[in-house]
Amino acid sequence: GCGWREATSLALANLAVLAYVRRGRAPFVRAVGEATSLKQAGTTALRLRKLDLAAQQYTAGARRAASIRSDGWWLNGGACRLLDELRGACLNNLAAARIEQAEWEEAVGACTSALALALGGAASAKAHYRRAVALVRLGRMCDARDDLLAADMLLPGDKQVDVLMRTLQRRARGGDGDNGSDGSGDGSGDDGGSGEGSGE
Repeated sequence: GCGWREATSLALANLAVLAYVRRGRAPFVRAVGEATSLKQAGTTALRLRKLDLAAQQYTAGARRAASIRSDGWWLNGGACRLLDELRGACLNNLAAARIEQAEWEEAVGACTSALALALGGAASAKAHYRRAVALVRLGRMCDARDDLLAADMLLPGDKQVDVLMRTLQRRARGGDGDNGSDGSGDGSGDDGGSGEGSGE
């Protein structure tokens, strides 16, 4: 009867959609691999102090993750989260490279883009801290303090956040507090905290 034909048509339609989604996974897996490789290449370049190359690789990685995120209407929540985390890591590391280059405005922009992803946790704490470092260099002390407070809420007790906060407090009390260090780290490695000169 008519009901049987409708049920058969629906089943066939569902199979067609399933086949399409499965074909769609291939570009997703490829894009994740490409973005991850770009991020890793950027981290290698950053540790070798090839800062322009590092920035280029991180920028490309973030764009690749964003492109499949915007095109992949068929992605589930977990896949979208993975792409956002990957993009956030590239943007956070781009900020690290820009700070090492003393490109403060560019560092602020990269951190702001990372924070717009609303990843929370250590990723957002890193972005808040790195933006604070750049804001201090731009003389925007109140904005830097707000970012440090946000970083401390997300990652309590982080040593680099505490160091920079104490530096700002000394400056607010009238001491220069400037001994050549703003708590920005030395780029030697990633300990999982908020330090920005390392890559991840």
